[in-house]
Amino acid sequence: MISVDSDSIILSGVFKKPDLSEMFFKSYGNVYNGKAFVQSLPISKLKTGQVTWTREFSKYVTAKTAQVLPSGKIAVLLYGEDDGNQASTALLNTQGAIEWNTDHSEQKEGTDLTISDDGKFIIITGHGGDGYYAGRLTKVNVSNGLRVWTKEFTVGGDNNIIYQECWGVVALSDGFVASCGAGIEGGKCNQLSGKAKTNCKAGRGDPRSGAFLRKENNWQSFVFKTDLNGKLLWQRVDSYKCDECVSMGSPSFDSKKTGSSAAEWITKGKSDGEFMVVTDEGFGVGVLVLTGDGDGDGGGGGDDDGGGGGDDDCVDNPDYSFKHKGKLKLCSWLTTKSRVKKYCKKNAIKKNCKKSCDNCDTFPPVTKPPASPPVSKSPTSNICIDSKLKMFMNKKITKTCAWAKKNKKRCNKKGVKSHCPFSCNACEEHACNDSTKDFKMDNGEKEACAFIKEDPDYYCSNENLSSTCRATCNYCSGSIVE
Repeated sequence: MISVDSDSIILSGVFKKPDLSEMFFKSYGNVYNGKAFVQSLPISKLKTGQVTWTREFSKYVTAKTAQVLPSGKIAVLLYGEDDGNQASTALLNTQGAIEWNTDHSEQKEGTDLTISDDGKFIIITGHGGDGYYAGRLTKVNVSNGLRVWTKEFTVGGDNNIIYQECWGVVALSDGFVASCGAGIEGGKCNQLSGKAKTNCKAGRGDPRSGAFLRKENNWQSFVFKTDLNGKLLWQRVDSYKCDECVSMGSPSFDSKKTGSSAAEWITKGKSDGEFMVVTDEGFGVGVLVLTGDGDGDGGGGGDDDGGGGGDDDCVDNPDYSFKHKGKLKLCSWLTTKSRVKKYCKKNAIKKNCKKSCDNCDTFPPVTKPPASPPVSKSPTSNICIDSKLKMFMNKKITKTCAWAKKNKKRCNKKGVKSHCPFSCNACEEHACNDSTKDFKMDNGEKEACAFIKEDPDYYCSNENLSSTCRATCNYCSGSIVE
């Protein structure tokens, strides 16, 4: 519930649910037969139960949170059972009317949202992955509901064993801070086989030298901060330690004997750089306070129960940069598993981006989750990639490039090769050209690349659009790292 102009309360959640089944946890599927709603209640009428307005979302089963923007409009985080609807947003005006409603399948599950200080962006936190859970942030433009980017964050180690689940996020003037839990899910070890199962049973989800052991169902608090563009600035992992417990610096310390301690919700503290985190402890509820140095960085000391061993030489070269799609990138750009796997193969990047590439002498190679499909090279361009958006075949029917790939005769239909150059073996002709097909935007609208040309600096920051309007977005300019 959030106070609005000191005279109303905004209530979001689930209603019209016939029973109380699966109402015990915040995550996937806990309200499968309810309806999402947002409601405005005048504070002066709370005793009477009078409601100013109610907005129901029949496509979704719950509204996980609602936040009021500086404009008075309301951003809503919605959840539906279908894979593509598990992190969806909507913008309501002050009277509860829907201005836009978009789904963000790249985020997977959304659990909380916040509003950037300038009121221009929504930041979703949550988690997801194919066979693994990594913490995720998604940035959404308030003006139209389009996704700007999705970034992934982990504590390191084998993400097929160690899961990261994020539950809260706050916005600062210079970035965003998320609160998460990191650990081995109960019963996970028995789902594995071979060496992975052996490591999991022994608590070795993180095989790096100096990393502490983790037992099944023993979670730690994982808190991280990014800048406004999702670049990781710092992260830390903590567990509650009782007064009589052995110090983590002691040779007899055994992290498998510590209790579960996962971060849930986060809020700003009283001073700059201070954060208060509500934690889910094995014995109840706790509070973790992180103190900064007064400049809003939220750093702070304390035991770190999740990282690998220390290495003063294991740092990224701050002066090093490399080209990607014609733009210079710093080591900090290597935030996702697919980027690390693809680009850290280059000796120059691997040498200069030691920390980001996990290329430290004390750290053996880290097992990575399945990466995105490799990008194919064409003879005439640096890269050749299909559009990630659905193309319109007529006024209503849309198809993906996977549909075209199943039957190459479909590639002969008008415009399909320009939309799907990789799947249609048309890289030489279309790898760097705009798609000539109309396509379905993230918000469901039908558009063409001519629309993107109206503001390419803005729209081309969206990976779905830049892979579609390749010429407009200069997708092939410069040299991508081989």
